[in-house]
Amino acid sequence: MVISMGSVAPAREWTSANGANKLVGDFVKLEKSMITLKRPNGRLVKFDISKLSKEDQKFARKKAGIKEPVQKGNFSVFDQFRFGQSRNSVEAELKRNRDIQGGIHDIFLARTGINGLYFVSIEGERFDLFFEWDEDERLKEIVLQSSPFNPGDYDTSLKKTWQRLRNNFCTRYGEPQNTTGFPKNSMLVEGGAMSSDIWELGTKKHFYLGTGRKDGKASCVLRCGAEPYVVSKPKLKLR
Repeated sequence: MVISMGSVAPAREWTSANGANKLVGDFVKLEKSMITLKRPNGRLVKFDISKLSKEDQKFARKKAGIKEPVQKGNFSVFDQFRFGQSRNSVEAELKRNRDIQGGIHDIFLARTGINGLYFVSIEGERFDLFFEWDEDERLKEIVLQSSPFNPGDYDTSLKKTWQRLRNNFCTRYGEPQNTTGFPKNSMLVEGGAMSSDIWELGTKKHFYLGTGRKDGKASCVLRCGAEPYVVSKPKLKLR
């Protein structure tokens, strides 16, 4: 859905999400998660609204006549961390974020790592957090994974969990650019996952929602990475 304003708002100074940069421009339109501004020199610039401060995001949605989204799910982890961030920095921020639960004493953390120790709640349901690093120990991807379901619950309870996760994510980021619907149980292979929806937020953030199977049980998986997957090869690795 494209929402354009008949009258252009006065020039405004916009602030980046990290507060480090400023941009002057007129609000033109908001299309899904992409905002378009008109610079004083007449040039149009378009970028993802998530790059703006929370105050400016709220201002843009109000100008476009869009109601503020109801945040039922805690997805702050995707906004808090940056790809390329060091492992030590990620661990420090995990301890500071009150919306992220779990963790253990530093002595044990050094031995076990952080994967699966921290979790977030989405409508009261637990989703474990997993992190992947590159060879320089810098953040490469973030994964949310639900608790495992028995095979007989795949098309009932697990599907409801998948639908709740998808609805919450659509509320925050809009409809996915690619979707194939809820994966069939017969499509899953042991130790892997199949994507159902793909969101591309700019060129440096891509989300993949799907389901997977490990040790005979299935889970919902939401992966966020900087490098896009090829749509024709939607398989993901299950944790």
